[in-house]
Amino acid sequence: SSTITFGNECERLVNIAFQTSQTFAGMMNTYADVSQYIRKELKPHYSDTHFHIIIGENRSFSFSVQDGEYFAEIEQERYRVLIFSS
Repeated sequence: SSTITFGNECERLVNIAFQTSQTFAGMMNTYADVSQYIRKELKPHYSDTHFHIIIGENRSFSFSVQDGEYFAEIEQERYRVLIFSS
């Protein structure tokens, strides 16, 4: 993560999104739902920043992003989530 605070916030949001998708599949069952939720929650703190969110299986990424002002890489049981600014 580019900063501990940003990384912790992203990890918290990813955990919430994935827990919600398992408990309430109708509320958050697609990539777009998860992505939209994370962007919505980050917007109040980073209103002038556009975030890209990539979700894939843990072993499917062979790259990392480190050029943006903000970036975080979160690993879940089955998924890896990259969140970065442009």
